[in-house]
Amino acid sequence: MNDTVITAKRKRTEWIILLACFIVANMLNIYSIIQYKSSWTELYRSMFYILLITFFLYFVMLFFRLVFWGIQIAIRRIKRTR
Repeated sequence: MNDTVITAKRKRTEWIILLACFIVANMLNIYSIIQYKSSWTELYRSMFYILLITFFLYFVMLFFRLVFWGIQIAIRRIKRTR
């Protein structure tokens, strides 16, 4: 069995994507605080939900990235067989 190597660039990219998801989840929380005029202490009180939303967004993005990657591989194989 071959060893799989994850490059530093890939790790950095994944951390940046996860950070972007965290920022989006926080922005959604701030929007809801403003929209419903609730207390700003909800920013840290709802951190568990923010983390859940962060990972949900990350896995949704991961799913679409894998689908896109699979389509790219399929197109390359089709071009190679011609």
